[in-house]
Amino acid sequence: PSECMAYCIDTCFGTVTFDINPADTRHIDVSICEDVEDGDCILIQRNPQGSQNLDNPNAVQRRTFRANLPTGKKYTATFVEENGYATWPEIVETTYDETPACD
Repeated sequence: PSECMAYCIDTCFGTVTFDINPADTRHIDVSICEDVEDGDCILIQRNPQGSQNLDNPNAVQRRTFRANLPTGKKYTATFVEENGYATWPEIVETTYDETPACD
């Protein structure tokens, strides 16, 4: 929900991370929407510099998008160009962090 930015009562969050090749993706954002009619959406804007593993200078540089989302729901992620068109980068590595134990 958009009204609980820092803390949501009785809500458990999981994290999804998308790593993509920074080549030719500097103008791409990610839109994540809840899979229900009129579901909430968030837009994760790009980091123009991408990220690099400083512990391993030979590691592949990546552009990283990360979102903390309420668990127990279904979402659709769409990569979006500046012009608003949906696109799919050549390589997308998706990681789901382990859901925390929520009471």
